[in-house]
Amino acid sequence: MFKDIVIRFIYHSCYTIEIDDRVFVFDYFQGRLPMDPQKKYIFIASHGHDDHFNEKIFEWGDFEKNTYILSSDIANLKRKDNIVYLNKDKYSMGTRKKFSCPNVHFIAPYDEFFVDDLYLKAYGSTDQGISLLVEHPYLNFYHSGDLNHWIWPEDTREERQKMQMDFSKEINAIFPKKPDIAFFPLDPRLGKYYDKGILEFVDTVKPQILFPMHFQDQVEITHRFKEEHPLTETTRFQTVEYPGQRFDIRLFIENP
Repeated sequence: MFKDIVIRFIYHSCYTIEIDDRVFVFDYFQGRLPMDPQKKYIFIASHGHDDHFNEKIFEWGDFEKNTYILSSDIANLKRKDNIVYLNKDKYSMGTRKKFSCPNVHFIAPYDEFFVDDLYLKAYGSTDQGISLLVEHPYLNFYHSGDLNHWIWPEDTREERQKMQMDFSKEINAIFPKKPDIAFFPLDPRLGKYYDKGILEFVDTVKPQILFPMHFQDQVEITHRFKEEHPLTETTRFQTVEYPGQRFDIRLFIENP
């Protein structure tokens, strides 16, 4: 039989995946989310950077019905030396109280656990927080968060060598799982190295469908990449046109 899956690009690194009666929301920080009161929402935040996490996710839909899977760094308060600060704008007391609710789960790199019929495996990052693989009963999908091969002009040779080692370690750890759908950074700020990480990821992990992210409003970078890199027969790269764009995927399942 066939299963219809709906994926939406919300903005920057935020995508939603709609499967049956559930909607997965990755790394929301701004944009319009498709809300359906008949569905259960699973909000996932890979780390606490402002462009990946917004506490407004706790205000969407029915909080008690939703599930929240957050990187462990989000649970920590801002610290400076030995003083702990509570920034009311970012971490209100209401949000902090919700952190202790049973439907809010914190996950650190290399943790794994089950939520309902989902298996979740966290991997590390070359920046902050986690990347995450979700094994659904008939679909695996992976969101890299800020895991990428980051090369900046000011980096020293030693820093670039360490980045290569750290990045290779993480994507090789993912490889045995081979996700059906993956979301990975394609950041134009990296200049001539904008495609280095995503090419290594494709070559090693080989997802069936690859969605780019982490480019804010610069959707043209997705077209540039597709023109310069047709990729391989094993991976289909999806360009992005605008925030809110919908992608329909039909999946054949032999034994649902």
